[in-house]
Amino acid sequence: MPEGAETTEVGETGGKFTITADLVSKHIVEKMKPDDVSAMQRVVNAGMKVLFSKETHSQIFDGIRPADQVPIADELGAGATNIMLILFKESKNSIPAQLIIPAGAILLAKACEFINETHLAVVTNDDYADAMQMFSASIVHSLDPSFKGKISGQQTQGA
Repeated sequence: MPEGAETTEVGETGGKFTITADLVSKHIVEKMKPDDVSAMQRVVNAGMKVLFSKETHSQIFDGIRPADQVPIADELGAGATNIMLILFKESKNSIPAQLIIPAGAILLAKACEFINETHLAVVTNDDYADAMQMFSASIVHSLDPSFKGKISGQQTQGA
């Protein structure tokens, strides 16, 4: 297990959640240009305010309903997309593109930690990975109108 990783036991699946926002952040920062690190931290701090402020906290986390038919990874991926779109809009589209997915990854990890710690639902490492995949595709689609064309072009090239 990575240094500093906490393990949260989860339900009957036997899966565990060992991902933390600190570990994700450390991994991302190691690969970033130094100039981007402080800008990304500002985005993450703004995202933390959205996640945990009195005004928006319940709006975000009330959508996590483990008893419904929507997989937790889908709820998390959609939530991460919504938060980053809110931040992007509030910044008047000024968040650098290269920071959106890394900041979203950190915020998603923080949300998963909170959900597990408060027993709101059970989140596993696989759920985080699936949510990240959904978030990445969704945010690119939302912010890049040519995304559909790029995907279509890739599919026809491979045929």
